[in-house]
Amino acid sequence: MSTTEEEEFRAVWCSSIQNTENHYVSEISDIYSKIFQYSKNGTDFSEQIESFLELSPEPNEIFGRLEKLENFSSQKQLELKENIISFDSYHNTNLVSSLLPRMYSKKFYNDQTLYLIIKIMSKKLAPHKRRKRELDFHSTEVSQEITRFKENVQLCPENVRKKLVSHRGFHNVNDDTSRPLENTLQSMEQAWLNGVPYCECDISLSSDGEIFLAHDFDFTRLALFPDSESAKKDFNDLSFSELVGITLKNGVRAPSLKDILEIACQLKSHLVIEVKHGSSGIGKSLAIFFSTYPRLLSGVAIVMSFDEIELSSFNSSFFEIQKQRELSGESLLLVPKILLLTHNIGTAYFSYEAQVDITNKETILVLINKSPYLHGLYLRYSPEMLTTGKDFLISLCEKYVIGVWGVNPDNIDSLSAISDLGVHYINSDFPNSFAKKTKK
Repeated sequence: MSTTEEEEFRAVWCSSIQNTENHYVSEISDIYSKIFQYSKNGTDFSEQIESFLELSPEPNEIFGRLEKLENFSSQKQLELKENIISFDSYHNTNLVSSLLPRMYSKKFYNDQTLYLIIKIMSKKLAPHKRRKRELDFHSTEVSQEITRFKENVQLCPENVRKKLVSHRGFHNVNDDTSRPLENTLQSMEQAWLNGVPYCECDISLSSDGEIFLAHDFDFTRLALFPDSESAKKDFNDLSFSELVGITLKNGVRAPSLKDILEIACQLKSHLVIEVKHGSSGIGKSLAIFFSTYPRLLSGVAIVMSFDEIELSSFNSSFFEIQKQRELSGESLLLVPKILLLTHNIGTAYFSYEAQVDITNKETILVLINKSPYLHGLYLRYSPEMLTTGKDFLISLCEKYVIGVWGVNPDNIDSLSAISDLGVHYINSDFPNSFAKKTKK
């Protein structure tokens, strides 16, 4: 077989998968706009669907479109898989290993939201109809994790719940696959669907300029095959097409930022974006990304980083774009809040990371004021926030946007105590001990 023949098949297959994705996203976006128009902020996902069923004049029509789209998705998945397998079998190639992961990342392949909506609607509109498919999250262990997570979120007082930020989405800090893997489409979706208004994610830059979600510098920690050459490579040395070829522990790949923001906008939820140090030029690239996809800014609450240089680059690039849009008569972009991440004294991992003491007012105010574009700080938790630094933190929250990460213990009591000080955003990993009372 000639190389040209293989390249032609690859091009046709990739074009087919993109056409499928475009059709799916266009159709599901229109459907979601009709379903979630009746939603109220802070309501449970099931309640949002119930509101639609109660208030919409066309629930059966929408339900039919959802089922039709689900069938379309199933048929296309089967067709695309069979095409690769047949080609590999006939030509003795191994395209399946590099091409299938591209499909795993697509929304039409694993749209958890679609499955959930159909499942909820079918109880009322088609109670006797057997479901052909159920959620991928079907094991007892996974089901228990998601059920516990939803219950824990609902146990939070309303003033705490509206500030919750699911750190890297709903995931296990030990990378256990009993929960979705961090920084994946599934981890973000499950957090949003179960009542958490914000998800924090980490972004990096591929060698060809694509912004995607990842925390580390490579995938040795999260890859299904950590000893593979691609998993060991620094992200800066991999193109996005190479990155999507790396299968992670739970069988998916790292999503692009666009993938995640599309879902955030559909669910009327928000991302807290951490710009990672190490990807030179990522701040400017993020600003350009928002200029290219301005509608996705409605899904962004915060842009933050430990790297003040990249944060400054993002700000200057973003507002240069704003000036150009104003001069050309275009509508201005929504402006996300820009926050500097900080450590406590002696806890920083790298020299470029700011370290603060919540009891030292002067140094914190100097840190904020030296960068006028900052809306505030995302502070690492310290016990002093609730004692000697309490009054200053309260005053800080009155003037600036303040987030807190690393709350310890990570439970409802601790988060409530921090929330009462006026903090605007609070990170949590939602451990299994989340609902346990703090010992006095």
